[in-house]
Amino acid sequence: MRKVPAIFGIILLPASIIMLVASTMNYTVTFSDWTIDSNPVTASSPNSWNVTRYFYAGDLIRLEITPAKTWSDNLQPPDPDIPDPYQPVFVNITDPSGLDSEMLCYFIMVSQDTPLYLYNVTVTETHGLDYIHLEVGLGGTNPSIVATALQSGNYTAYIEGAFVTDPPFEMKFLKGQKVSYQKYPSGYLFYPSIILLCVSFPLLYIGFGKSKKRYNRWKKVQK
Repeated sequence: MRKVPAIFGIILLPASIIMLVASTMNYTVTFSDWTIDSNPVTASSPNSWNVTRYFYAGDLIRLEITPAKTWSDNLQPPDPDIPDPYQPVFVNITDPSGLDSEMLCYFIMVSQDTPLYLYNVTVTETHGLDYIHLEVGLGGTNPSIVATALQSGNYTAYIEGAFVTDPPFEMKFLKGQKVSYQKYPSGYLFYPSIILLCVSFPLLYIGFGKSKKRYNRWKKVQK
């Protein structure tokens, strides 16, 4: 027995197996893909109180609202749930059956030099839509109202003027889809584990295999 190769072989074999198993572990990542929409429907001021678009059942709906400059007037003071001065805005989305999903949106003032920013969405009633929520892009960009259409037909988003007297600068309806893929966080260990596995077997063979030289000497003694 050769101790050094045997010891390294004993260490590398289980280590390579553990690395190999770890490299195959995965989980599902799901995200909203908006790149499929090459023609979003946009309504701009001065007539941007509402925007309408046809969606199929199962489509991912995204509503982007760009506030008007006047929305920064008469802001509400911060409260425990809203960290900055804000403007509450009622937003409704009418489904193909004529029923409204109602939500209260909170646009906050992050700084004097930037437009109001959609910070939170509180849903009070839902019809024709599933999982209405706030979704923010990478780097905090394009905060939007996102939901899934449950019916095929025209959906109309409109703003009630209870708190604001001017329409938004722009309203935009986009269509997307949910995309998922398998993520392998330790996938980089796959090839190193194969290499170590291939190395460990020769080391074990050298460490525990009989020495040819000693075997020949033993045969001479027997003669």
